[in-house]
Amino acid sequence: MRDEAEEAGGKWITRRQFLQAAGWTTAAVCTGRLAYAWWYERWDLELTTTALRVPGLPAPFAGLRIAHLTDLHLGKYVPARFIARAVALTQRTHPDLIAITGDFVGYEARDAETCAAEVAKLQAPLGVFATLGNHDVWVGPEAVIPPLRAAGLDVLMNEARELTRGGSRLFLVGVNDSATHQDDLYRACHKLPRGDVRLLLAHSPDILPRAQPFHSDVVLAGHTHGGQVNLPWIGPPLVNIGLGREYVAGLKRWGRTQVYISRGIGMIAPPIRFRCRPEVAVLTLQPA
Repeated sequence: MRDEAEEAGGKWITRRQFLQAAGWTTAAVCTGRLAYAWWYERWDLELTTTALRVPGLPAPFAGLRIAHLTDLHLGKYVPARFIARAVALTQRTHPDLIAITGDFVGYEARDAETCAAEVAKLQAPLGVFATLGNHDVWVGPEAVIPPLRAAGLDVLMNEARELTRGGSRLFLVGVNDSATHQDDLYRACHKLPRGDVRLLLAHSPDILPRAQPFHSDVVLAGHTHGGQVNLPWIGPPLVNIGLGREYVAGLKRWGRTQVYISRGIGMIAPPIRFRCRPEVAVLTLQPA
């Protein structure tokens, strides 16, 4: 009777042996994947480039290059040397403007000084602008904002800046973190003239339903980390935004508003990335 065995390579193995071998193979693959996510991918920094067609963009701003960084999370899981790599990569792209959309620190207020020392190396002709994230709010804005401003960053606290180029202008708006209910779009936007292009910096894409009535043409956001883990055929098993998986990463739309959600630089627990590399994003504006 051979109903208890299967033939493989001229030899007979029992079903139990076959299942044991399959189990060990599966375990080895899973262990390898976990090792890859732990040891390699979370440090495999990617430069992404995206073109944005913006209706009404003034001609002098055509080709404007914006480097977008977010979720640095310097601290327990992200060392300063990795932030330094992201800063160096950003500078090599020669952006016209740099935007950092929050979560400079991971869990400790004391890490703000170290992070500020790294981002102080960022330079762009139109400036380096920042908003706060929920981790920055949790550790205390009073600990995070002063070193960032001393490092040369323009930290936008529910306010706007007029950017000029070739006799034309657009407005850069920055709001505080919406996840901790610190955002105030009315305060940031109500005095701005109608008809000018507006770029909104916000930590979380959950700001989108509220941003569209304030005529935001482009929103740059983070907070999601792209899910950190992106499973085949499933996507991120967990997302930390109310808008759901559709708005976890990349270029999306909410009505007439375009939004780019970056996967970010750092991580939170569990400190792994799988099919979701850390990202420095460069966005180039073009007239629609």
